[in-house]
Amino acid sequence: MEDYTNYMLGWVIYGVVGTLLYVLLWLGIRWMPGRNMRFFLRATLLAILVVPWRGEDPEVYFAPVIIVGAFAFMDTGPSAALLELQPLLAVILVIAVVTLVKEILEFGWRWRRRSADDGTDEKNKDEVKE
Repeated sequence: MEDYTNYMLGWVIYGVVGTLLYVLLWLGIRWMPGRNMRFFLRATLLAILVVPWRGEDPEVYFAPVIIVGAFAFMDTGPSAALLELQPLLAVILVIAVVTLVKEILEFGWRWRRRSADDGTDEKNKDEVKE
């Protein structure tokens, strides 16, 4: 029972510190001009803090994958650390793809809006008809 209490206490402390770190990052990067870059940084930090690693010896337990990767790096080297960090790297890759798609869609929307405000779409239609 004491092990479970320590396990839960560790997660509570990790959650509080992680939340404070996330709030500090949120406040620290709000001056950055790129909205999608801010999104990428915030989502990446959230992934680093939240993505779990699942252990099964002797019971099922969870740990932050970044900490498991750090211990694997110190214990057995970089190749073992990369194997442990694969879930985190996959999540960061998904975040990068979502950010890229978001940027492309926003660029297209701004371009269409700008061309509609300039009236260039109507000019192009008149030129095509003539």
